[in-house]
Amino acid sequence: MRLISESIDANQNILIVSDKHSNFVRYLKQVLENYSINIYYSPRLPNDISRFDSVFIFNYFDQINKLQKNRVNYVLFYIGKFDKAQSIAKDIIDKNIKGVKVISVNHEVVSGGDLEKILWFIYSNSSEVLLNLRIRYLEKLTPLSQNNIKKYLPKNNSFKYLIIGALIFYLSSIPLLISSSYILFRSGREIRINNFSKAQVLLSYGKLSQNIASGIYKITRPAYLLFSIALLPDTVLETNKRLETILQKSIDISVNGNSFVKSLFEKNKSLDQIKSQSIRLDKLNVDIETLLNELVFINQKFSTDLKFFKNIKSEIEATIGEVAKAKSILPHIKQILAENSEKKYLLLFANNMELRPGGGFIGSFGVLTVKNLTIEDIKIYDVYDADGQLKEHIDPPTPIRKHLGQPNWFLRDSAFSPDFFENYTQAKKFLDLELSLNGFDGGAIITTSAIQNILEGMNEIYLPDFNEKVNKDNFYIKAQLYAEEDFFPGSTQKKSFLASLTRQIFIDMENASFPILFKMFNKSLDEKQIAMVFEDENIQSSYDSLYWSGKRIIPSCYSKITNCAVDYIFSYDANLGVNKANFFVSKNMNLKVEISKDGSINNELSIFLNNESQKDIFPGGNYKNYMQISLPKRAIIKQLTKNGVLIEKRDESIDEYKTIGFLIEVPPLKSTEIKLKYSLQRALVEGDGIYQLIFQKQIGSQNSDLSIQIFTPENVSIQDQNFNPVVKDFHILYNTTLASDKIFIIKLKKN
Repeated sequence: MRLISESIDANQNILIVSDKHSNFVRYLKQVLENYSINIYYSPRLPNDISRFDSVFIFNYFDQINKLQKNRVNYVLFYIGKFDKAQSIAKDIIDKNIKGVKVISVNHEVVSGGDLEKILWFIYSNSSEVLLNLRIRYLEKLTPLSQNNIKKYLPKNNSFKYLIIGALIFYLSSIPLLISSSYILFRSGREIRINNFSKAQVLLSYGKLSQNIASGIYKITRPAYLLFSIALLPDTVLETNKRLETILQKSIDISVNGNSFVKSLFEKNKSLDQIKSQSIRLDKLNVDIETLLNELVFINQKFSTDLKFFKNIKSEIEATIGEVAKAKSILPHIKQILAENSEKKYLLLFANNMELRPGGGFIGSFGVLTVKNLTIEDIKIYDVYDADGQLKEHIDPPTPIRKHLGQPNWFLRDSAFSPDFFENYTQAKKFLDLELSLNGFDGGAIITTSAIQNILEGMNEIYLPDFNEKVNKDNFYIKAQLYAEEDFFPGSTQKKSFLASLTRQIFIDMENASFPILFKMFNKSLDEKQIAMVFEDENIQSSYDSLYWSGKRIIPSCYSKITNCAVDYIFSYDANLGVNKANFFVSKNMNLKVEISKDGSINNELSIFLNNESQKDIFPGGNYKNYMQISLPKRAIIKQLTKNGVLIEKRDESIDEYKTIGFLIEVPPLKSTEIKLKYSLQRALVEGDGIYQLIFQKQIGSQNSDLSIQIFTPENVSIQDQNFNPVVKDFHILYNTTLASDKIFIIKLKKN
């Protein structure tokens, strides 16, 4: 069937016109569907056939002139009517009608070879119009009595054994296919736990079993087709083949990725080594694109009807999301790592246990230099050493001056905007004034939570200067210990610990597990524990589209529809208590949305803060928090309370957003509820519309539980949404986790 597979274009639409579903029609349909052709049935020829590429007509067609009026290909089948087929073919030739072929078939019993000839004739470039397929004639058999039948059977058991042997051979491909699927599944399980050597061995066994099954099945497939049971083994064979590619590419990406990461730290590379590093990146690009395509195909094959497949499908969809992200950023890696050039990046290390709007208190920073796909150098600085060099007075944001009691602004407090690009720009200004450091090609903020994530992909790190072993489990406590114990401005305690740890991470990174490291880095970016910006706008656009740059989202409608109500909520904190209370503080949110009959939207946002730290015990304490909440510019604030008591002292500003700010304190072992009521007047008009709700997550904040309830009146009906809530009558309930920025879109119709 090789010639046929090269000739048939996938995704064609073919109409079969027949007054009965005969065996031949079913056989033909099954074979064509294997080539991804869409098959349609009709007992008669419809008036409009423009949507079809070809029309197969069985046993009738007298309106020859009608063929000239349509731009589709016709195939006229005449079963047992050779004279009729010959007459029609002669008329077609005489009238020079193009795109019509006539096939005369003696009877409906066909083999795989017969059908191959038919398909080759249909899809070949032959100028012949008539195919007279003289399929073997069936003799008229007279009924045999039981005695006559016995006369023809062999006297011994050899015939019985022959039949049994044939059955075993014809069915042997099925257990081999099942065996192959199981072995491939085991290989995938080993890949998930990063045991790639064992995964490769299992994959080899799976391929062997698959190849044997495929070879047997090619011989036995006509019998499966005859009994219309070929669809399942065909699907399993194709799926297993795709799984082989997915598993092999996963192994290749891991091995190649590990080699690439190790080579990043090899300095003084030769030209051949630099070229080899570039080739690795190109290979990663190709393999990831192939992996993504195969995952998408496999995902379409899995049904969600069975719980087992539903779970697998969910995992595949999550993997597709991660691979798609990698595909979008990999094309820029050569630019980021300065192929044939040199670049410099600013790294800001933020302690999110002392949370600030832009991620946390900046305790240290680094300058990362890359050249020719190599990390040339990383220098770590203590923020107090830099701030001690500031000669100019810079006015701080009002909350720092008013509630922190600081009349001057320094780099350590510069992450005071919820937008990282603004903080990066401000940090560059400080460093230029303090240390004359400039000329950065981009920057990143890295929180202590991100470092903990990265440590998950690494072995325990030993710091000889401190005689400490640091891992993901003890990192927080040791970081806080060395950040506070015997600390005073200008001391080297904190500088030495964080500098030593950061340098050791870069040294040990070449021994890290690339898949886990990539997964944890991706997790940190998704959950806004790392944010990155670049001076090159082409690179930056990719990170913006993935919400990895830590920028504020401008409240605008993502749909072209004009009847769109855009709601926006961004709650962010600033720990001004000079402690690490955020280690013990949890934050959960609940939003009730009521859409009124006139299209107005009335919201009640509840924010619950719980401080589980012990009183006067390091590193927690009283949570002194300057909280800010950004809303749509035209939001009307109706009420703001703390534990049911009005908050009268608050700041308010309006630009792209309406933002309110206020100071609250949550004592140890206490909880506080902040409740904000606001409305968007007449946000929806009559007809089809959209309610779009944007929830942004603060850089460096821990993941919060989020509950959303939406109530609609009788004249507003819910049509669709981009998430899976519980929908009952005119009420939507959805519980999720605010682990990243969320955009909820609900299609409504207002009467």
